[in-house]
Amino acid sequence: MSNRSNINDGTGNSYDLNLDFTQKFKKPKEELTMNFGYSEGNNDNFQTYNTQVYNLNGNTISPVPNIQRNDGAGFNRNYNAQLDYSLPVGKTGKIEAGYRSQIRISENSTIADIFNNAAGTFDFNYQLSNEFNSKDQVHAIYANYQNQIKNFGYQVGLRAEDAALNTRLGAYNINSNLNYTPGKVAYTRLYPSIFLTQKFSGEQQLQLSYSRRVNRPRGWDTNPFLDVSDPLNYRQGNANLKPEDVHAFELSYSRYWTKFSIISSLYLRQTNDVIQRIRTEPDANGITLSTPQNLTRNISSGVELIGKYDVLKSWNFTTNVNLYQSKIEGVPAFGIVENSGFSYNANLTNNFVLPFGITLQVKGDYRSREVMAQGIRKANYGVDAGAKYDFKNRKASLSLNIRDVFATRKWEMTTTGTNSVVDFSRYMQRTMANLTFSYRFGKTDFNFKKTKKGDDQGSRPDEESF
Repeated sequence: MSNRSNINDGTGNSYDLNLDFTQKFKKPKEELTMNFGYSEGNNDNFQTYNTQVYNLNGNTISPVPNIQRNDGAGFNRNYNAQLDYSLPVGKTGKIEAGYRSQIRISENSTIADIFNNAAGTFDFNYQLSNEFNSKDQVHAIYANYQNQIKNFGYQVGLRAEDAALNTRLGAYNINSNLNYTPGKVAYTRLYPSIFLTQKFSGEQQLQLSYSRRVNRPRGWDTNPFLDVSDPLNYRQGNANLKPEDVHAFELSYSRYWTKFSIISSLYLRQTNDVIQRIRTEPDANGITLSTPQNLTRNISSGVELIGKYDVLKSWNFTTNVNLYQSKIEGVPAFGIVENSGFSYNANLTNNFVLPFGITLQVKGDYRSREVMAQGIRKANYGVDAGAKYDFKNRKASLSLNIRDVFATRKWEMTTTGTNSVVDFSRYMQRTMANLTFSYRFGKTDFNFKKTKKGDDQGSRPDEESF
């Protein structure tokens, strides 16, 4: 076993600029909105790893600690442009169309060295030192049409998307020179959607829908920098990842009462090119490497229930329960056989209105174990809480948010390889608290429309927005 201390010293800054424009026409509800956003930021991060390895009886194998340092710098620049047009048609119809473009530019560099115990100096680490630059751009146009015939409503839409991720990885050679390897992942796709809705008496509604969605890789999933913060489980990104392609079918029923409402849904989702981390077999030193890969397909089917109940005027709660069966197809190239299993997750959110302008929210969630391509992800649970105080003039507020109140959330999984089984456990960020003071000045009732019709993301909870 090993014991590693990680000292991290980082600084960073960023800023955002946004320009909004709206144009209303003579025809009621006809509207044109435009938005342009620009953001830029940089960060510096210096890490020191100190590792000592022990036998199971606690005796030190290496009395001299293994000291490693990483000096990293990053720069990011984002451009966002969006144009949306809405036109009423007849008494109940509406056409919506628009364009959206996003460009993300990222530059990252890492210089690593390791302590030479014999010489008493730090030696340059060629394996962990690199540069990684990327330009991720997505351009999309969309059109939607919706209308209603008595109690029957329908909406059809289509989004066309052209995307490209250009990367450049620089690796050092023995002469400390950088050799660059370019990469590119590009695609053009159509994303249709259709929603059919039937309303009944007694505040009841039935809806049938189909939509094609996209789940893009996260930034650290595509960065091939080798993360050795865990001495026995290295992690590395994959610059050649393609986005997940999701086809979702759903049948939902909703009903509303005075104090209670419920929404129930049956769904089927097929995810092509599903992204999951694949762990290699341990090497001679017992070290494994996890890298995200595009697998074949994941098919999930289940039922979801959402209910809201107003207990008192000052207290309401919302609960969500999701039960599903998931199947991941085998991938012989990675030595993966078909894996399937039943899972569920649930959460309960309580909202309280207290005296003196104080509001309180407490949320608890539980996720059961879930099958992965190479094993299972174990169950985890936690509680979050937040409170907000509005000052009498309503221009200022004070907020306190606490994540993982009881420090129970941790990331655990069991990975089953051809010749090995790895049990992995890591606490996340433990309990964190943020205290925020906000003051609003000037005019705050702008009604710029920030539609996301051009964005049809899938349902990965940790996915970045479009």
